[in-house]
Amino acid sequence: MDFYRRLDAFQLAVPEYRIPYLTGSGLAPMLLFGASVTGRGRPSGEETRELVSAIYDEAYRLAQDDPTVVSATKSIPDDQAGGAACASR
Repeated sequence: MDFYRRLDAFQLAVPEYRIPYLTGSGLAPMLLFGASVTGRGRPSGEETRELVSAIYDEAYRLAQDDPTVVSATKSIPDDQAGGAACASR
């Protein structure tokens, strides 16, 4: 995490972000970091939900109604200022 923070990245508040194991079954809890290339700062909760949905779709081919996607997107607060709140993993 320090590596990303040294590069001015910030943790996105996605408490239920889990990724499927590529081999076998199950989910691994993960932290999700972002960085602003425009200097705008953190994305809104809605933008974060769109980003997380896109990651699950593009990287893992999970549908929007998949329980993993639903759980992750529902866990995202509207205010992303609390991104560090889930840093204790």
